[in-house]
Amino acid sequence: MGTARDALAGCGTQTVALGFGGRTTTPLANTEEYDGTSWTVGGSLNTARQYLAGCGLQTAGLAFGGTTGTITAATEEYDGTSWTAGGSLTTARQRLGGAGTQTAGLAIGGNTGSVSAATEEYTGAFIATKTVTAS
Repeated sequence: MGTARDALAGCGTQTVALGFGGRTTTPLANTEEYDGTSWTVGGSLNTARQYLAGCGLQTAGLAFGGTTGTITAATEEYDGTSWTAGGSLTTARQRLGGAGTQTAGLAIGGNTGSVSAATEEYTGAFIATKTVTAS
């Protein structure tokens, strides 16, 4: 990567991927695109954040949640060039997992200030689907 960082998210495949957000000493908005060989600069997130999640493809990516210093419900969609606002998480959280595509994604678990078991489906907006309480 061009910018060394941690606490970032990613999506895509081995030869067509994205890395976005994260931190050096503060949250970042940086996006980098991978072509299987090298990284190039992509469009910046609208909301710089760390501990976010992602899913989808390089030309149809999704970034959600994380923290800017405050836990956020912000969601953004990537079209291969730039990020635009998407439907926010129902439950703002950080350190969550992501799976699926931009039009059929999942936000899984995370931390809202305490550990969360929330799962939300994304189809252009997030919909809370199920919360499981561990026994």
